[in-house]
Amino acid sequence: MKAVHLDGEALSRHKFDELGQETARQQGKLFSRYDYDPAGRLLNQQAGLQGSANPLIIQGRATASPLPDIRIVGRNAKNAPDLHD
Repeated sequence: MKAVHLDGEALSRHKFDELGQETARQQGKLFSRYDYDPAGRLLNQQAGLQGSANPLIIQGRATASPLPDIRIVGRNAKNAPDLHD
């Protein structure tokens, strides 16, 4: 895990996989998670708000089309990454 600090306070926290690709990020209440295929290509990206009772989660998926596949997938914090380890 890596973090960006300003005046002793974490502005963002990041997790990386063994290839150095970012797999999760938290900036305040905003979280993002990234999934890659074995070749290292981005497959899915999720973003949402953590800490609210019913956060909105938005997902984008890589496609062969030049238009991204972006959709609201739910209002549930269980998919939020834990970046405090």
